[in-house]
Amino acid sequence: MGFPCNFMSFVTQSVIGKQKQVTVYGNDYDTNDGSCVKDHIHVVDLAEAHVKSCSIIKDFLKIIWKNK
Repeated sequence: MGFPCNFMSFVTQSVIGKQKQVTVYGNDYDTNDGSCVKDHIHVVDLAEAHVKSCSIIKDFLKIIWKNK
């Protein structure tokens, strides 16, 4: 496991002691609190997207097996 390239990797490596700390940069953005604009999605939207993608994959696999 090399140097982390996303936030969750930094967090997990900090938890297991591989990284000393998690540092978040930026406090001079043009927002009320100076932090960057956060892009959030609702957990239900994420879950529905996963269910939909699983359904598409399932249908795709049915077509492949049917044509063999």
